[in-house]
Amino acid sequence: MVIVCEGPDTFRAQEKARELERAFREKYDAHGTSIERVAQGKEAAKEVITRSGGLSLFATRRFIRTANLFQDLAKKEESPLVHALAQTNETTIVVSVEDKPVSAALEKKISEVTKCIRYPFPLLQGGAFVEFLRTCVAKHGFSVSSNVLEKIATTTDGDTWAAWNELQKAQALGDAYVQVNRKEEAADAFLLAERMVRGDVLSPTDRLTIPLGVQAHVFRQALRCLDGSTVGLSPFFVKKWRNIHESTEIRLRYAHFIRSLVGSRVGLGSEQEMGW
Repeated sequence: MVIVCEGPDTFRAQEKARELERAFREKYDAHGTSIERVAQGKEAAKEVITRSGGLSLFATRRFIRTANLFQDLAKKEESPLVHALAQTNETTIVVSVEDKPVSAALEKKISEVTKCIRYPFPLLQGGAFVEFLRTCVAKHGFSVSSNVLEKIATTTDGDTWAAWNELQKAQALGDAYVQVNRKEEAADAFLLAERMVRGDVLSPTDRLTIPLGVQAHVFRQALRCLDGSTVGLSPFFVKKWRNIHESTEIRLRYAHFIRSLVGSRVGLGSEQEMGW
């Protein structure tokens, strides 16, 4: 059997592939001993062909997961791959996440030798995208308000990967998420953040008025910039953070913040007693 999760919305396509793998574990192989993840793209066909003749010693079926098996398939490999899929018709499930839909001609060849199931994942827009985000919130038990959810849907505009990142940030930061992401206050937010990280302006009392989620977010952002891991960060903040060179001092302050946070949460002392 061949199952194709295809389309430009690779986030949902990969979610479906993971769902299929979980279902296989529950039905055939609880320990996952017959589940294989092989090379992707141009090397995927060779991997699938090589494994086509094997049987699992621990389960009645095997599960092979890859990506772009058909999109990057060389013409000369079509016949060997179709033949391999025919050989594994009753014993193996091949799941591939494809950036583009499988061609009608190739699907016909595959369908002649084994069952072929396709799950299309086009980009979501408007109400469909908002509904998808609501499903994510419910599925993972997030506490994200409708206003924040709709704002995320508007700003990410159908990009499910970006939306998922924003949902996680909203869950982690809580009410502070809106404050951190308010564009019109970007400059003020940076000035506050820089003073917090440098520790040269804010007093302990001032620090206590800033949500802990915001403090953690600011420190992580500063450390990421110092380490060169700036993907997904605002260019405004990245440019400013590059002017900060006291990496050791910032790391020590972050370590102190974490110790204080953990200490206050487990009852070793209050925020004031822990020095933050």
